[in-house]
Amino acid sequence: MDFLSLIPSTVSVLAGGGDAGQNGSAATYSCTLTNIWSMKNHPVEYDTITNSAHWSPPVLVAHGTDYEMWAPDTLASPGVEIVAESGKTLTLEDEIKESQTIGSAGEYVVGNNQFNANDPPQTFNDIQLTSNFPMLSTITMAAPSPDWFTGIYNFSPIHPELNVWYESFEIATYPFDAGTELGDTYSLNNSPQEPHIPIFQLTNETIPGDNGILLDESETVVRPMALWNCAIQKTTEPEITIPVVNENVEDEDLTTITTDTDTGGDSDNDGEDDVDVDGGGDGEGEGEGDSTGGDGDVDGVGVCGRYFNECTVNGDCCSGSCQREKCRAKSRGSGRAESSRISSTGGNTVGGAAGLSRRSSVGTGGGRMKKRFLRG
Repeated sequence: MDFLSLIPSTVSVLAGGGDAGQNGSAATYSCTLTNIWSMKNHPVEYDTITNSAHWSPPVLVAHGTDYEMWAPDTLASPGVEIVAESGKTLTLEDEIKESQTIGSAGEYVVGNNQFNANDPPQTFNDIQLTSNFPMLSTITMAAPSPDWFTGIYNFSPIHPELNVWYESFEIATYPFDAGTELGDTYSLNNSPQEPHIPIFQLTNETIPGDNGILLDESETVVRPMALWNCAIQKTTEPEITIPVVNENVEDEDLTTITTDTDTGGDSDNDGEDDVDVDGGGDGEGEGEGDSTGGDGDVDGVGVCGRYFNECTVNGDCCSGSCQREKCRAKSRGSGRAESSRISSTGGNTVGGAAGLSRRSSVGTGGGRMKKRFLRG
């Protein structure tokens, strides 16, 4: 995982009462998935799946340290195996519900198929993290593929020194192999991996076969495949006053990529390859969700400069003139996809609204903090 942006709020994790449990506060996040798996960033054989490449219905779960959806170097659970191979989520949902009954998992959310060529970024129903369930994990299958997926694992959106929730965060995630099925190309019908092996990240050293699948145009690295952006919508406790944090971290080894549409063009005419936000075609594999269908870092040194060659507004990497509303629209998507939000006490509300809810009055007094890209 690459942490592109980590911005602290003024909401203490330790504030007591409310719905958060006996020992702390709760933060409700709205999260968006943006595709960057494209011909531009992963050109090998992508032309064979241009119209079918998609993400299966993503699953997001709030949990504590006693639950783990998935992690590198661990064996995939039956639910994770099925998601990675077919995109179906029911078995994984049953695993989460079982963890809810023993108090190790909280709310979870299930999204929809998201096609690279056609669909905009997908915004999910809100998910609440609490002091009892302060961690977030997500998973979605890269389809079609043998058992490849991407997502966040065991991430806690809490500033380690200030002990406050992050107001917003953005994470770029890489492809992983579930270790359950063989295959070295974009296909769904493959032989099982016997015995199963631990989950591992697909890199230039671990990609299967010799065809260079998933490598970038330089054939040297595997770029991230998805961006996850989450922002607080509301909290259960009043704000507190904390020191302003303004930390800029330099990293000379980051790969410069930018966003673009799936036209294969260079959006900023700077000669650099662009990261496509694309998405397309027929729904092969999983049948559980239908597609619904200021300034800052302008010196090119910060995260937005490296990844997008542009500036930021309110912590969002943007393009164009960086007008406030334009930036929000680009970073969060044009609307909220229909999805399910399931509480830790049972129940399922299905919904979606045109447009994204505005953030509640959480405040931005905590300042802005950028983190070094941490590969994981």
